[in-house]
Amino acid sequence: MNFRDWLIKNIGIATAIIILMLVFIFFLKTDINNRVSQIQFQGRSLAERIQSIESLTSLQANSKKSEELFNKLSESLPEKDQLIGFSKELEGYAKSNNLDFGFSFGNEVEGTDSAPGINSFVLTSKGTYSDFVKFLRQIEDSKYFVGFNSFDLNKNENDFNIIIRGEVFSQ
Repeated sequence: MNFRDWLIKNIGIATAIIILMLVFIFFLKTDINNRVSQIQFQGRSLAERIQSIESLTSLQANSKKSEELFNKLSESLPEKDQLIGFSKELEGYAKSNNLDFGFSFGNEVEGTDSAPGINSFVLTSKGTYSDFVKFLRQIEDSKYFVGFNSFDLNKNENDFNIIIRGEVFSQ
């Protein structure tokens, strides 16, 4: 065997080994990248699960608190039959603020376990604007939960004619 054949044979073997090693490294790199992607995916999935468990734990703890608060809120709403005194209380506020007073209940929606009862009303009054504002503040501070849907103020010389449409909530 001459030197040239020997050199070609050794270079060919070395080249084949290098090519095989490069192919092996390429496949190894691909396998490592796939495993890294799987580990990252599992890490994100685990983090999401941990966050979900923490959220569920927090919701469960807050559920007990909210149930207690809901019961307190329900107790703070007057009974439906206590709404009879609502118009009398408003009339007292109106008189203490030198306002004329008219009142009528409208539609009624029965309360459920998860929603309060609603009684609509129309209130008419006449007086000065500043007295009317004081009247509204007294309503706001009253024991009743009241929602106002509309205010209609019409100026009549020095006074205002006032029409309020609203709702009062009950158990």
